[in-house]
Amino acid sequence: MSQIKIGDGTGHAYLAKVDGLNRLATYGPAEHQVKAAAKYGNAYGFGLNDIAVPANAPVTIAWARFDDPSRNFHIDSVVGAWNGGSTNYNRPLSMLMYIGTQPPTANHVAVPLGNMNLASSNVALATSYVWTGVGLGMTVPAGGQPANRAFFAQGTSVIPYNGGFIFPKGMSLSIVLSAPEAGLASLFVGGWFE
Repeated sequence: MSQIKIGDGTGHAYLAKVDGLNRLATYGPAEHQVKAAAKYGNAYGFGLNDIAVPANAPVTIAWARFDDPSRNFHIDSVVGAWNGGSTNYNRPLSMLMYIGTQPPTANHVAVPLGNMNLASSNVALATSYVWTGVGLGMTVPAGGQPANRAFFAQGTSVIPYNGGFIFPKGMSLSIVLSAPEAGLASLFVGGWFE
């Protein structure tokens, strides 16, 4: 069996470094997947500010369906801000995510997913709606499966999914907030298409 000898090319154009034991030395920058996707205009997000969450009444505040025919959508993180309620300021906010729900039928407005690369003209192949603030949340037909629950304390919190929450073509997501005391919240969902 013959061996291949790798020569040392340190300092010469793009040749690799090889040490005295003929081991190839490599290195490369590592970056978070959402940052890499944003560079190419494939990272998107949606959210809603100043959500008046009523006491003890769950409200559906956002709905999205990911329609890209060949790429899955990966949720990177959810950022939530909550004032802790309007009286004691120390009550938790609950977020429940459902998958497979039907589009809302009332109290909603269409919003595009925002591209996180402001220099990119790429548009997400997705349909998304947010609550208008009218009534007790968007009216969403019954159905869907609970997929994830998180709680927010007063202040701003980040829930990292690191791309592990993956939506194939046609899969929908709806987000429901509830709290034991009325208060103000904001929510942002960010991720990328493969």
